[in-house]
Amino acid sequence: MRGLATGVVALAILFVSGSAGAQVCTFTGVITEDFGSGCGMLAPAKLKISFTPGDCTLDFEIDAPACCNTFVTSHWLLIGNQLPSPAWLNSPPFLPGCQLWVSPFLIIGPLPGTSTAILLPPILPITPITVEIQAVPVYFTTIGLTTDLGITQGVDLTLIN
Repeated sequence: MRGLATGVVALAILFVSGSAGAQVCTFTGVITEDFGSGCGMLAPAKLKISFTPGDCTLDFEIDAPACCNTFVTSHWLLIGNQLPSPAWLNSPPFLPGCQLWVSPFLIIGPLPGTSTAILLPPILPITPITVEIQAVPVYFTTIGLTTDLGITQGVDLTLIN
């Protein structure tokens, strides 16, 4: 349990203090592995995470196909630990078939559009840091002026140095 608490504190510091000044980035990359499945309008929403070492940023991109006057206007990032089994999310506001795969200890949002870059502080962690992440795209339909929520698959993210 102590390792979990340390990871929670370290990640909270990473994501909240990401606006650190220009220093050398000590992270060399990330390892990602998908788990579970997402839900969305036309197809399941999908989260892709990449790392830009020169800028020391984590880049989050959500592929959330929609149609017929429906657009993704914003999104949320859920950062935490993988649940032992997924939890079904209520419809509405979530689209049918949505499952929560991550128990979040940090929720970031709302963030505009379908992409976000988070600047990591250039610290040298003692060990790799691993968390699980899901994204929640917010769909807005101009016909009927409705808002619906989807969710992406879970992504296991390990920051390495």
